[in-house]
Amino acid sequence: MGMSNYSKQNLIEIFEKKDVEALIKLLKHKDSNLRWQAADDLGKIGDKRAVEPLIKTLKDDFWSVREKVAAALGEIGDESASEPLILTLTQKDENSRVRQSAAIALGKIGDPRAIHVLNKVIKENKDSMVQLICGEVLAEIKKKKSRK
Repeated sequence: MGMSNYSKQNLIEIFEKKDVEALIKLLKHKDSNLRWQAADDLGKIGDKRAVEPLIKTLKDDFWSVREKVAAALGEIGDESASEPLILTLTQKDENSRVRQSAAIALGKIGDPRAIHVLNKVIKENKDSMVQLICGEVLAEIKKKKSRK
């Protein structure tokens, strides 16, 4: 079945069954709304098989998809997403909401490697919303670290 041949019923079944493999395939669908929905569902399901395909989708053409993908990676919470999220936050993404989502995801993952980067973004980023969120995330990671 080709990517564009999904019927509405197929799609409903994929989303209702929480079919991880099919949702991963939808990350490449030509319809950005379906890519967004697939990323959202994969984040809620939390299956680690989705991490690599989601990381690849951080390069999606649509910022709303990239924002949702970053959030999904945060929900899954796998440290292998830290580096790509750090890159998204620091240099890769021109969209403020995507960078904010990447910062929040890093906070959920709680990887101590993000501390240095978050500090740097607070000092150097011109976007006050991104700075504010990085400050909150930094406090959250430090709190998690002190509880360990």
